[in-house]
Amino acid sequence: MRVASLVGQRLAWYRSHAGDGSARRLTVQEVAGRCAKLGLPLGRVTLSKLERGHRESVQLAEILVIAAALEVAPVDLMAGLGREAVTEILPGVSVTTWDAVRWITGTASLEPAGDGAVLHARAGGPGELFAWHDATLARALRDPLPGRDQARQELAMIREVMRDRGLEPLPLPPHLAHLDGAGEPGG
Repeated sequence: MRVASLVGQRLAWYRSHAGDGSARRLTVQEVAGRCAKLGLPLGRVTLSKLERGHRESVQLAEILVIAAALEVAPVDLMAGLGREAVTEILPGVSVTTWDAVRWITGTASLEPAGDGAVLHARAGGPGELFAWHDATLARALRDPLPGRDQARQELAMIREVMRDRGLEPLPLPPHLAHLDGAGEPGG
């Protein structure tokens, strides 16, 4: 599988396009220094080998720290969304890059099949539930009445479904705490 090689290519791209939106390029040494400050010393040689495709594997902890050092999301190193049409997600199995992102973030499930893979929408998966929760919370906070009340009812239902599936929803603003059955309804 070429995951390490692909992560290395993306590392090189982001390093040369500085993830903070500036035109400044980062040297391998600067990325190594940032990784060390983040708690995982990855030396210049290790990062250079990764960029040149001379590493057999890359650990998840390395991807997370490198992404933080580059100021990009980890998924950006794992899948080249917007720059690559397809991404290899399993040895010899490639899917559209958007589908790879959906699988990595938990909004699609993977069903390996013969010479490829089939992805299915993951209705009610944790990634989808948390995204639905965020969007509904935003509506519950900003929509005018009666849409706001509908969104708050939907939010209470989503939180119940999350708990039924063993998930812990994120805390609500104090004035919406009643949606979890605590306190009085608020503005």
